[in-house]
Amino acid sequence: MSPTGSKSRAAPPEVHPMRMDEVWKAGTTWDEAFQRDPLVNYIRGRKQTYLRRAALKMTCRIIILLWRHNEYILSVEGGTSIIVAHLLQALGQGWKGKDREAEEKMNKAAEEVLGDRVKEMVYVGLLATSPKSQGHGYGSALLEEVTRIADYYGQATWLKSSNIRNTDFYNSHGFLTVATATIGDEDPDWQEWPVIVSIMVRQPAGRPECQSK
Repeated sequence: MSPTGSKSRAAPPEVHPMRMDEVWKAGTTWDEAFQRDPLVNYIRGRKQTYLRRAALKMTCRIIILLWRHNEYILSVEGGTSIIVAHLLQALGQGWKGKDREAEEKMNKAAEEVLGDRVKEMVYVGLLATSPKSQGHGYGSALLEEVTRIADYYGQATWLKSSNIRNTDFYNSHGFLTVATATIGDEDPDWQEWPVIVSIMVRQPAGRPECQSK
């Protein structure tokens, strides 16, 4: 409360380039934020042992360490929320197994609607907030900082969203679904509904919207 008795407005989250001492927490954030993500559950499997979970968290930390040399990584609250942006992004390859299936289908969907433009767009490869800290505007602050930079350079921004619960959040930041990829529909071992991954695009401020085909 303010001295006058009215509710004071909370200070906006402090966004900063991720520091080395935040990598450990950031890896935990990444792992925990995607525990219920449909695509992650398809690739990892729903049942994971304690050792498997520990290994996955360590893998997340190693990947983040590697990304620090080439990608634009921002953080809030010591790694409680992070975003990874690829300022010049080519469609990735080289995955194996279910990762490869998912990546190939997502890349095909993106290529059909974005074409060569993808090389000139900002790609949000990861946005994660610790489940215990969601609802405080951390993810919004990080996404707004990346799109602000994209606007400055007149670049569109794109991402892949594999959780329908996040659609409204991305819509509120100007992202629209321009294509979808269906994952798991050809896997005889997958007994649940196929995973729908949305390819979402945000045009730079003042530019016309990207239309899906």
